Amino acid sequence: MAQNVHVADSRPLETTNRPDEWKIEQGLHGAKIPFLDQSGDITVEILPRQWPKEWKDDEAIKAVGNRDELFAAERDGWKGYVEWEKYPEKKAKAHKILTSQNFPPNPEFQLGPMPGTNPVLPGTHWKMWHTAIGGELSTVAEDSWATVLREKYPEMLHLLQFPYNGEPPKRLTTAKPLSVRAAWNWGLHVKSSAHRVKVYSINKKRPLTAHKLELSEKTGSPLAPITWPEEFVTQGWDEYKRFWAEHEPRDVDD
Repeated sequence: MAQNVHVADSRPLETTNRPDEWKIEQGLHGAKIPFLDQSGDITVEILPRQWPKEWKDDEAIKAVGNRDELFAAERDGWKGYVEWEKYPEKKAKAHKILTSQNFPPNPEFQLGPMPGTNPVLPGTHWKMWHTAIGGELSTVAEDSWATVLREKYPEMLHLLQFPYNGEPPKRLTTAKPLSVRAAWNWGLHVKSSAHRVKVYSINKKRPLTAHKLELSEKTGSPLAPITWPEEFVTQGWDEYKRFWAEHEPRDVDD
């Protein structure tokens, strides 16, 4: 402290600034910035949302039924998969479970300092939603992270633990093999022998295709591919230059 300067002699500043005004001005305190309602004659500060206390309606959740039976696995070789689209009543029950309770907020990351951890964000809400529904979804988050640790590069930067989102350090962005920088894993695990393709519609101009599908269903034989690779000769540099020597580049308005 400078000589002959005493805090007790200083007059309090007559200001309407908040004590943390500097942090707000510098963008270091974004999560506490109020919204300014200037629709009226007087500017009104609308403070950031205050999260309500946790609550849970156990009776309403219990009335939904046995979650292990409602949301059980229904496809062999598919782990962590629940069919929703064909069963609207099942979807409604899952909705009832999620709306009969609230969940704590995620760690602030859009308006506050990024956590100095790896994984950076745990995916709190996604994990809790899956656990709340239960059944086949109970272990999806754990299975997803186990897959990441087993298959991804050890030095991957984990931005979101679940549903997984990561990226490699910049020094590895051109490294091989591709698995070094592969980033996605959404949790669902399907054995290669359990992959299936369901055809919802057939081109009406090709009724033979529908006939073949009917025969395949009756005999149980596997479906033939509907796309085939075609061999073609690549264009060399000499051919490329010769082509454009004979053809003027087209105008952008053509």
